[in-house]
Amino acid sequence: MNKKFHRRCNLFILWVPITILLNSCGSDFKSVEDFVKEHQTNIKTYSDSLSQDIYESCLRRTHYIILTTLEGPDIREDTLEECNTDNKPNVTRVKNANDLLLKYMTRLGQVASGQTVSFNENIDNLQTALVNLKVGTFGFPKPTVEAGTNIFRILVNTFSKEKRGRGLKKAILCGNESLQTYITGNPTFDEKQPPSEGLIKLAQDGYIEGILEIEKSQINSYYKTYFANIRQSNGLPISTALEVEKEYNKAMEIVQEKINNAQNYISVLQATAQAHNQLKNEFLGKGENAIGQEEVKELCQSVFAGRESDLEKSKQNTKLDINKHQMRKAQEILSHYSQKLKILQNDLKKESNTNI
Repeated sequence: MNKKFHRRCNLFILWVPITILLNSCGSDFKSVEDFVKEHQTNIKTYSDSLSQDIYESCLRRTHYIILTTLEGPDIREDTLEECNTDNKPNVTRVKNANDLLLKYMTRLGQVASGQTVSFNENIDNLQTALVNLKVGTFGFPKPTVEAGTNIFRILVNTFSKEKRGRGLKKAILCGNESLQTYITGNPTFDEKQPPSEGLIKLAQDGYIEGILEIEKSQINSYYKTYFANIRQSNGLPISTALEVEKEYNKAMEIVQEKINNAQNYISVLQATAQAHNQLKNEFLGKGENAIGQEEVKELCQSVFAGRESDLEKSKQNTKLDINKHQMRKAQEILSHYSQKLKILQNDLKKESNTNI
């Protein structure tokens, strides 16, 4: 292989299996880009579905309010008002929270492939969205909001100013703590440590155990009344009882489908946090080319401030270059990551086909 081939293979594109990546270097770059976009679209489906259902779950609950009681119509009206004043605005806020992570991952791929990156969004708008976000009783604490704004600063200060190799390494090294906090609530990755805050807790506590649990309770309460009436009514046709039971099962299937989607989304977040942490460990380097903790600290302070670091000014600035070994290991990490996501996507397709 010649030097030109190695240079063109010096890519770092998320969600691309290593076999596709290596086979495409220097020959069919467009197909790699298309593959990345398709992968990102599939992953975005999880987060968008969860975000939208924050509102739609609330609307579904209004179908399971018994209107024949004296207070029924008022309860339904109050619930609709709650859906529109509380749940609906949070759809956009949760989408913004998820999109920040997706934009960060997308920009990694763009920088690595040599594309020009721009990011013109307003940090104040992001902070407002994160602070006001609420799913059920769950909201982002201050450390998660700060982690989100740090990811934003990396988008602006690193990706738009650096050439591919150094921009990539600086983003991975300096973005890892913020990304881990944003996803799990914990600044360091540990498979055995349960998430304390962040996007995973939003999905688990706010959505699955909050919003969807309320919907399940509403469905059960509604049909409990109907089943009781059926048992008390002598001579009620069996067909009527079976139809009510069918409606109940369908309502619960919808909720379970939403739970499955949210759990897959959580798995995607966990896989993303793990892969990013593995890349960070690889890019720290070993031996004489290793980047020490103090160097990382100073480097990242400079990144967030948007200035050049002491490491970049020194004779050791080549530590920030990605060597062939690190690139090969990065490709292996991302290949494993991609396979995890493929399995999740295939599982989702199977569930969708089963429900048709």
